[in-house]
Amino acid sequence: MVNRVVERGLARCPRCVAVADYVFVETGPDGGLRYEVRCRKCGECYSEDSREMAEALAVTVELLEWPPDREPVPEVDWRERARDTAAVVVARTRTEAERMRDGLARARAQLASSRAELPDLVQRVRPTVPPQWLGRMQLKRSGQTGG
Repeated sequence: MVNRVVERGLARCPRCVAVADYVFVETGPDGGLRYEVRCRKCGECYSEDSREMAEALAVTVELLEWPPDREPVPEVDWRERARDTAAVVVARTRTEAERMRDGLARARAQLASSRAELPDLVQRVRPTVPPQWLGRMQLKRSGQTGG
């Protein structure tokens, strides 16, 4: 007895409601039909037969052999993926922190050298500028207080 496919198409999976393949198969000379839904996402294979109850109890029909799919999609180890991503983030953060530390050390060294040069610079510039530029300005205080 050869089963004949009458119709093919797309339907919703009864388990996960994803788009799935369906077929109507003619199951024999009595005109019975079998409805099969094969979900590629969750792997559910649902079928129902439409024939009289007396025949349904007496006849057992094997399900169609569907070609293997690549789906359901292989599971992803999210913990390992998160660990790998975290390791990359930590490595980049360390390199950025080292760059910042090196830049801060260079800035401190430049600041120290410029502080050391400051008195010499003042001595060289002092004769050419007015004295009030280099001295501290004395503010005259009046009798008012507060701001």
